[in-house]
Amino acid sequence: MIHVSEQSTEYRPQAERRSPWWGVLIAVVGLAILALPIFWLAMVAAVGFSGCFLECSTPEPLTGWLAASAAFVLLCAPFLLAAAIVRRNYRMMWIVVAPVAVLLGLGVYGYLSGAL
Repeated sequence: MIHVSEQSTEYRPQAERRSPWWGVLIAVVGLAILALPIFWLAMVAAVGFSGCFLECSTPEPLTGWLAASAAFVLLCAPFLLAAAIVRRNYRMMWIVVAPVAVLLGLGVYGYLSGAL
C-alpha cells in the first residue's frame, strides 16, 4: 500500500503563506545581486562557443556548455528561492541552495588554485 504524507496533499490556506510581494522583492534583489556573475558567465559561454574574444582561436564547446549551464542555474535561483519562501516550503530551498553552493565552491576553488 502506498502511503502519501498529509503534508504533500494538504491545502495551505492563504494565512499560512507569505504575501506574493515578498517573492517579487526576493526575486528582484536576487537578480540584482547575481546580474554581474550571470553576465560574465554568458560572456564566457559566448567566447567558449565562438572561440573569439580579442583574438580568434579554437572554439571550446564544453566550456560554452558549462558556462551556459551555470548562468542558467544562477538565473533561475532567485525565482525558485522566492517561490520557496512565499510558499514556506523549506524543502524546496535545497533545489536552489545546492546548485548555487556547488557553483560558489567551484569558483572559490578555481580562484584559490590560480585557475581563474
